[in-house]
Amino acid sequence: MRVLILAALFALPAAASTPGSWQALDKRSGAACLKAANLKGAVVAPPVHFSDKVLVDARVVTGKWPQPHMKGAAAAMLCLYNRRTRAVEVQELPAVKRPAL
Repeated sequence: MRVLILAALFALPAAASTPGSWQALDKRSGAACLKAANLKGAVVAPPVHFSDKVLVDARVVTGKWPQPHMKGAAAAMLCLYNRRTRAVEVQELPAVKRPAL
């Protein structure tokens, strides 16, 4: 009986991620990051998908600060999206000066 059950399990096709499921995930994480960043005229960059060990996608969101005292200054936020819990966290990205090569 056990052999039949194991044979049936291995005969089933593997559940693979489809392009459609990745697109849906990217759309969902992009919308969540835009909302969490709360920037005016915000644009979200394509995701960096980390492995299934950490289940996190990272995105950069750019736009303008909405607060009047910021006078529309440019802003960049790093957004981390947890694929399992759908939790989002954003932090301001500091301006980075790249060293000359």
